[in-house]
This record gives sequence, structure tokens and C-alpha cells, in this order.
Amino acid sequence: MDSASSSLRNQVPTKRRIILFADPLIIDGVTAADGYIPLPILLAGTKARIFPWAETSFDDTLVVYWEQGGATQEIYRRNRPIGPLPPVFEVDISPGLMANNGIAFIYYVITAFGIDDPSPHKQLIIDHSQQDPVTDLPEVDFVKPVPTLWGYYNCDSSELDKGVSVKVPPLPVAQESDELTIEWSGYKSLNGYAGANDELVVSEAFFSSVHTLSTADVEKGLTRFFPYTPCVQPLVHGTNSALVVYRITRKGVLVGSSLPALIKVDRRRPGQSLPCFA
Repeated sequence: MDSASSSLRNQVPTKRRIILFADPLIIDGVTAADGYIPLPILLAGTKARIFPWAETSFDDTLVVYWEQGGATQEIYRRNRPIGPLPPVFEVDISPGLMANNGIAFIYYVITAFGIDDPSPHKQLIIDHSQQDPVTDLPEVDFVKPVPTLWGYYNCDSSELDKGVSVKVPPLPVAQESDELTIEWSGYKSLNGYAGANDELVVSEAFFSSVHTLSTADVEKGLTRFFPYTPCVQPLVHGTNSALVVYRITRKGVLVGSSLPALIKVDRRRPGQSLPCFA
């Protein structure tokens, strides 16, 4: 870990309080004593857990705060109705809340019997730069044309001569303004095998595009299009295939890459010398 990350770990909160009701909260997946957050938690989000306090009144209020960079924001509020408390209060901590590197503090305030009681400030160290990317993000789906049950595009695949559309799934590891690079690579084999010395790679059948992600892309996924030329047109045999992979980068740093999605391509009809969609 670099010196900047080490300096983050050496900072400690200076706030003090008088304990009345509020016990320390816990964060799922954050076990380091200094609050260092592992990358999978930064990318997927997590939950803070607050356990019920011992003495309650009929109108207790629970408010959770996030403090970072000199700014404090309320991230959760619950006014307790009359009745028993739940066994635990769960508070979502989204990837967006943890998007900025640095030190953050999370704490809560109970208001009971007219008294405000803050919990201890839980220190969290956010550092995306020194951690490994996620390398098994879900693969894309081929959505147009729809492949056969055996995973083929063939001469009966409607509008194959226009190109291929794929659906990228929702991307919980990503954030708005991240870049998604998606690539199509063609092969002379049916299983995406490149050969011992890349002799089965169809170099002409390669296409790459870059897309800046929106919030909707991150939450719902997105559709990307691969044009007939150069993606499908060079695949002229009955033993062709293509692999589609995507990568997510943030300010030039790789965040994650997908598993390869395979489509087999057969453009030969029995007894005919020319490929269909020629």
C-alpha cells in the first residue's frame, strides 16, 4: 500500500461523547480495526447494523449520518412507533456513498426522553486505488438475433446481416461516468479457441467500442451493437465463433472485467459453396 494509503490509516477520529444509550455500530464485511474497506464492499455496497438500545421512550428517533471531506449528510431516519424495537436496524451503504477515496465517519444519533445521544464515530478508510479488480463479472446476453438453443447464429438468424445486439447486465461494481469498453473477437474454431499461436484468430472480425456509463446503465444494464462488418462478415465458414467481453475502468484504473460470452456462427448451407448473408 502506498504512503497516501498509509497516512489514511494513521488518522483517527478526535470526537468524544458521553454514552447514554448508543452503542458502536458495525459494518458488514469491514473487519479491520481501522475501518479499511475491502474492494468488493466498495463496489457492491454493504449495510450498517444498529442494535436496539436499552432504555426507550415512546417517541425515540434514530438518525444515521455520513461525514466525509468536511461535509455531513443524513443517510437514514426512523421515528420509532409505539411497540417493540426490531432485533436490528439495517442501513444501506451504497457504492455511490463510498465513491470518493479518503476517510469517512459513520455514526448515529438516538433522541430519547428529549436527549440526543450520538454513537461513537466509526472510521472508514476508502481506497479504490490499491486493490485488485473484479475479474468475473457476468457475461453479456446475445439478444438480437436470438441464438438457437445450441448457441448458434446461422443462415436462419433473422437480420444477422445487419449486426448483433448484446445486453450488458446491471453493473453494481460501476459508478456513473465510469467507462465501459466492450469487444467482439472472431475465431475459426467453434469454442473461441485462438490456437496455440493465434492461428485460429480471425483478425478482421474484431470490434471495440467505449461507452461512458450513466446511472441508468449502472442500475439496469445497457444494450450494445456490433455491426455486421467487421464483426460477422469475415466469419464465412461453418466452424466460426466469437467472444464478447467487457471491461470497466474508472479514471484509467481497471475496476472489473467480464467472463467471455460465446456465440457460434455457421454461415454455410449444405450443398452451397457461398456463405449466406454474403
